[in-house]
Amino acid sequence: MIREATPRSVQSQYKSPATTGLPSLGWWRSIKEMDSLLSHLPSDVVLACSEYGYIGSQHPAVTIIDLVGLHDRQVARHGFSADLLFSRMPDIIWLPHSDYTYLTKEILGSKAFLVSYDYYPGAYDYGIAVLRNAGSSAIVHRALEKEFSGVYVGRVLSDYKAEPLPDPDRD
Repeated sequence: MIREATPRSVQSQYKSPATTGLPSLGWWRSIKEMDSLLSHLPSDVVLACSEYGYIGSQHPAVTIIDLVGLHDRQVARHGFSADLLFSRMPDIIWLPHSDYTYLTKEILGSKAFLVSYDYYPGAYDYGIAVLRNAGSSAIVHRALEKEFSGVYVGRVLSDYKAEPLPDPDRD
């Protein structure tokens, strides 16, 4: 299945083996499902996301990178930077809410994202990316596989892992 990562705003396209897209969970359910995923992960995991109020209150020990700058002075004062995000090497990126198309474009267009993350477009509505080759990778992938199969009954996570399509303009 070929799909744009976000509606027309991102030039990068990805392909996954899935023949159907994932159903929408809706804003609140996607938050609750991310909460459930985090409850199966160690507290030293680093999560980057935009929808973190409830999640942060439920998981106070988890480091959350604020993608929109509501609680991050550097982002609030200087704007979002994909370079800054990837310098912090989040274990999981729950891509931003669809209102933040610029942030999604910057994340998906980053070379660091392309070479370092496994990407599952549409998972938990906005897409999930998991850092490859980090100490936490195996734990995160196992928990995500288990939770994904409960959220998306009858679907297999690996079918939704996307690979970027060749882009002659990409460095």
